[in-house]
Amino acid sequence: MKKVLFALLAAGMVATGCSPEDMIIWTGPTGSDEPATSGVEGSTTTDIPEDSEDIIDGTSFDRTITIVFSNDGNATVTGDDKGIVSVDGNSVTARNTTSEKIKYVLSGSTQNGFFKLYSEKKQAIVLDDVSITNPNGAAINNQSKKRCFVVVNGTNAIADGNTYNTPAGEDEKGVFFSEGQLIFSGEGTLNVTAQGKAGITSDDYLHFVGANVNVTSTAGHGIRGKDYLLVSDGNISVTVSAAMKKGMCSDSLVVFDGGVTVINVSGGVAYDSEDQEYKASSGIKAAQ
Repeated sequence: MKKVLFALLAAGMVATGCSPEDMIIWTGPTGSDEPATSGVEGSTTTDIPEDSEDIIDGTSFDRTITIVFSNDGNATVTGDDKGIVSVDGNSVTARNTTSEKIKYVLSGSTQNGFFKLYSEKKQAIVLDDVSITNPNGAAINNQSKKRCFVVVNGTNAIADGNTYNTPAGEDEKGVFFSEGQLIFSGEGTLNVTAQGKAGITSDDYLHFVGANVNVTSTAGHGIRGKDYLLVSDGNISVTVSAAMKKGMCSDSLVVFDGGVTVINVSGGVAYDSEDQEYKASSGIKAAQ
């Protein structure tokens, strides 16, 4: 178990808001006894369990399916002899009803497509110089509640549009949405542009163990992990400009235990009709 104080323990972290009292500046070394606390909503001391299953090298995959998006035609699929992946233009849906753990490698480019995944087994999504814009919803939508590894190679870009056409009975809360755990790793870069909803969000937990991730959101939160959000390594930059939205948030914990994180929030105060109260934007919000 690792003890985390005030949910902030990072090799380098800077979070800026629209006023001095909202600013967090953290440049101390990992393990410092002086975590930054100003501008953090709901910070706490708690335990986060070590989880070796979040290391992708510990998982053996049974199959690799490669998907190449194309602005000039349909996406193409290789490595699938069981009819797992269906293609409609550049709208790509994988339904894994087998017992296999599958690695999906995404590359190519589309301005009108998405990758959507259903599975009862854990899986990996490898972003390999891919660019996906979905004008009507999430660019990557993982409807599986099992662990999903996200390996970032090369330079990648994903974006949504201003409106979402979400099927009845499903959630779709951001450009990269997942029902299950998301674990980011790799040496590449992922650029996320959110215009309709959040940037990256999981209805389970979200763990960064590597990768360079840049999120710009003009509509929703930057990065959200419902159960908790843990940054162990990587370089993360979040810019959020919508009123009352958060740079990084969780219904439980937001934990920085390594890497470098930069958060810039410029949104103001707005009335939340659901909670019937005014709320301000903030760099980090942890519910506990």
